[in-house]
Amino acid sequence: MKALKKSLLIFLAIGLLLTFAALAGCTPAAPTDDGAAAQSGGSAEADAAGDGAEAAQPLTASQIADGSYEINTTSSSSMFRIVKCVLNVAGDTMTATMTLSSDGYDKLYAGTGEEALADSAGNCIPAVLDSEGAYTFTLPLQALNTDTDCAAWSVRKQKWYDRVLVFLSDAIPEDALQGK
Repeated sequence: MKALKKSLLIFLAIGLLLTFAALAGCTPAAPTDDGAAAQSGGSAEADAAGDGAEAAQPLTASQIADGSYEINTTSSSSMFRIVKCVLNVAGDTMTATMTLSSDGYDKLYAGTGEEALADSAGNCIPAVLDSEGAYTFTLPLQALNTDTDCAAWSVRKQKWYDRVLVFLSDAIPEDALQGK
């Protein structure tokens, strides 16, 4: 009987040790600024590279024919989901008009949240409702296929969240790319 109790205690102790060892590998990773997932889509270079293809090079307005083009984007946060993006090119100027999946953000800043706090409210980009009632923002761009810092003002949390956006050139028609 005593041997049975001793065996049962050893068995329970081993079971507890195995349980704790298994749980130690299940601790959650530190959340990002708002608990959002890692960047959706990865970097521009990884997206453009595909299966062994050459990475996309940065493109400026001078390399793209004037016009409007629906383009693809990536965002560093799943909480900042762009459902449509139209690139507008005129001369040496490019802007991206982004339509978001929700109304959780009501203004953007071209830069970081820290920079937005130090700057005047007049330099923020307010949300504009499109014909379908969706929030849109028009952001000036320097180049495609590069990381673009952007801060988004959360309506609910009343604070800035840093985002990194990549505006991709992969959907622009070949004949609109100059010098290729």
